[in-house]
Amino acid sequence: MIEHISVTIRPDKQLPFSQEELLNICGLFGIHPEPTADDQIHVEINPFVDCVRININSVEVSNLQVVVYPTNKYLENQFIRARKPGGGIGARWVKAQSVSAAAKDFKRMIAEAHRADDRSGDWTGYVVWAKYGYLMQVSCKPDFDRFLKQHSRNETTLYELISVAEGLKLWIAEGFSWDAEFYLAQNSESNRILAAYFARKNET
Repeated sequence: MIEHISVTIRPDKQLPFSQEELLNICGLFGIHPEPTADDQIHVEINPFVDCVRININSVEVSNLQVVVYPTNKYLENQFIRARKPGGGIGARWVKAQSVSAAAKDFKRMIAEAHRADDRSGDWTGYVVWAKYGYLMQVSCKPDFDRFLKQHSRNETTLYELISVAEGLKLWIAEGFSWDAEFYLAQNSESNRILAAYFARKNET
């Protein structure tokens, strides 16, 4: 599986998982299910005392950064940038990562659902991560509740808001960055939302 992947470990220390297991946990094989030399996948693995930082570049992603916390059993997804937005890479990545991480008994994944400060449209995480099962962390709820009240909305969650056309249009125009969390338990709300997303995609 990894014979066509260039891997550098800096510094060369013992890893908590094999290289292939780490790449699985990072969701790489959701982006490149069967890697080939043409995929030009370059991986840098940086082990630290309590975590492993992984950077991935390929023909599909210009930068994917994931930090794995093996003892505390969570992942921090710091960055993903598709070279050609709109190809469904984000959803496939989240699905592959969530399945692989759960299989290794990880409990959650965290990320920042980012919106560019200049509202250029280049960063759409503040919209798409909610579609893929990421939930708003408690620290962001007061701001979101004020947003709902300001716009006279009856929804109680971001997923509910963006599930209706008017709410989605409002959030795209006026929404903000938020701290996100994906719960990996089999029957979690996160997994139910993600499964519903793929079910809708299979119907179209």
